[in-house]
Amino acid sequence: MAEERLAREPAAPGGRPAWLSSRPKRLTEISDAPSDARLCTGIGEFDRVMGGGIVAGSVTLIGGDPGIGKSTLLLEAMNRISQRAGTVLYVSGEESQAQIRLRAERMGIDAKELYIQSETSFDEIMAAAKQLQPKAIVIDSIQTMYMSQLTSAPGSVGQIRETAAALMGAAKQSETPVLLVGH
Repeated sequence: MAEERLAREPAAPGGRPAWLSSRPKRLTEISDAPSDARLCTGIGEFDRVMGGGIVAGSVTLIGGDPGIGKSTLLLEAMNRISQRAGTVLYVSGEESQAQIRLRAERMGIDAKELYIQSETSFDEIMAAAKQLQPKAIVIDSIQTMYMSQLTSAPGSVGQIRETAAALMGAAKQSETPVLLVGH
């Protein structure tokens, strides 16, 4: 067994990552959330499960057994969000862009603002997100992603934990919702 060490991003006073630092506010000091804070897909049951839509800056785990339709559901949901709100990034670590395109064609999806990336590197995904400034990001699936700073294999506990934590930080900082697929 070997200890994994990750080069951390600059910390705020107190040693915490900067994205976790915020000053406490009274409830009455917090401004009302804008009415468009939730991204609605128009898929009734999905939006209901998400509490009326996907919340800005949230990270949501979509879990379940392989083959039950998680990727298909999220591809349709991201198609609808891209039509309503603009650019969406769908990242697949398991399928090629061509495979996803074939599924989209079978489903009748031809969204101009739905970007597909076949990638497993956290750094490459964040570079694409920074360039595209998407309204939502799907990571399909979290156990295929890796951070190059860690020596362990994708899917290891350390990789999943650190990648998910970094995605959560990015989501909060940019207020971009991230949906993680997990098996």
